[in-house]
Parts: sequence; C-alpha cells; structure tokens
Amino acid sequence: KHQAPLQDLQRAIAYTRSHAGEWKIDPNRIGVMGFSAGAHLAAMAS
Repeated sequence: KHQAPLQDLQRAIAYTRSHAGEWKIDPNRIGVMGFSAGAHLAAMAS
C-alpha cells in the first residue's frame, strides 16, 4: 500500500549514488532525513 513515495526515495538515492563521482561525494555515506511522513520514509529507506 502506498509504495510510490518509498520508490521515489529509493530512486533519488540511486540517482545520487550514480552521480556521486561527478558531485565528489562518497556514495556509501548518503544520509536522508525528514519530518513527519518524511521521517517515516527515511526510516523505511534505511
């Protein structure tokens, strides 16, 4: 039920990891945070 928001977050993380070299970030040290429903999504993604 309501998989679209979680899938959006998973795609955003995958996109960030795929561009990590270009953006000069460590793809293994990406954090997510949120408030209210966003916090719930962040917890589900971890």
